[in-house]
Amino acid sequence: MSADIVRETLKNEADLLGQMIKFVNSVKTEGFTRQAALIHGSWARFLGERKASNDHLSTVGDEELLRDLEQELCQVQQYIDVTRTHPAYTETWEAFVKCERDILEALIRKINDGKSAD
Repeated sequence: MSADIVRETLKNEADLLGQMIKFVNSVKTEGFTRQAALIHGSWARFLGERKASNDHLSTVGDEELLRDLEQELCQVQQYIDVTRTHPAYTETWEAFVKCERDILEALIRKINDGKSAD
């Protein structure tokens, strides 16, 4: 049952991502530098890939869902291990990636708690 809650959460995120994609695509890019236009396209593509992944994961079985989330958590942990803030940068990707890790851990815990209750 807890895996069903995780699937519903992924569907909700996919809906949110769909709205974000609409917004990103609605931005008028004339006047953007070439690099800014590339970033615009990259964000649209990233959000689309994330939405497609969530759409797919919301339909798979419990074991495949758990396995995919665990693999993603492993990848995120690798990003954390190599991502460090540097005084010359204004962005702190480490904080963002740690947030992703925390979300994945919560989803995995939810699935495993459901397995324990069965």
